[in-house]
Amino acid sequence: MQKILTAFFSGLALSVLAAYVYEVGRCRQSDLGHFDLNRCSIEDLRSLGLEEGTPERIIESRPYRSKLELVSRVMLPKELYVRVKNRITVADPDEPVKVA
Repeated sequence: MQKILTAFFSGLALSVLAAYVYEVGRCRQSDLGHFDLNRCSIEDLRSLGLEEGTPERIIESRPYRSKLELVSRVMLPKELYVRVKNRITVADPDEPVKVA
């Protein structure tokens, strides 16, 4: 019985690890370094040079249908958006938007 439980939990742990690696790998949309706003990690957003607290707000406000929503939802000032717009993308614009 102990061997069965050990095998079960080992398989479960490997499945969770594989799912995590898959999702992290999906963040980047191309070799050009574009980050998908709907999937990228907080570390990826911080690498864009955003102000403290902004990456957290961007993640909390997911999903996005367009990267321009960063400006229209007042996540980023237009000047900062112009600096980062070539490094971000939105891969799945058809996801339903959350309503408060």
